[in-house]
Amino acid sequence: KFWVSGDITCGSLGSKLSGSALLSGSRYVMKRILYALNFLPWPPVSGGRKVSLATLQELCADNTIDLVCFDQDTCEAELAGLKAECPGLNQIHLVPYHRAFRWKLPFMNLVGKCYFLFRDRSKAYQSKVKELMRTGTYDLLFSDTLLVAANLIPLSEEIRHRVRWVSQLHNVNALLFKRFLNVKSWLWPVLFPEWF
Repeated sequence: KFWVSGDITCGSLGSKLSGSALLSGSRYVMKRILYALNFLPWPPVSGGRKVSLATLQELCADNTIDLVCFDQDTCEAELAGLKAECPGLNQIHLVPYHRAFRWKLPFMNLVGKCYFLFRDRSKAYQSKVKELMRTGTYDLLFSDTLLVAANLIPLSEEIRHRVRWVSQLHNVNALLFKRFLNVKSWLWPVLFPEWF
């Protein structure tokens, strides 16, 4: 599943993102991509990591990719393994991971939202993405998983003016996203203004 910002039209990954072009009415040549992920997809020990690794490999085939993700006790062997699997991977930017406790987040479940979505909200991650977009010339921001999309929503206005943005939602992510958008709550405007 893909959520798209801007005038890019995406279908299946193979038909629209393979090769070095992405279609948007006229042909748009893709060269540099900033791939935003909340974990390092190596080693591929879970379904989510396998999906992300396969997506990264597909995009690396003909493009130059910079990856930004959280540093969750990442070792050099894992970084080397990922680079060996993805030859188009240019740089890996690691952001320190700290899951901050927010006392109000568990109460979001009572109004139809989920703490899971906001547990990885990180100013450091947002700052790193903002810094990379300002210093690098990217043709596309590709965010992987719903957690990354939720983390980057506060930057949506700035992202929109700098680069095209495609967000991949894994199967469960896509169902959660649809559910949260359909739930009606009188607290929505108070807790989640950035989504609308």
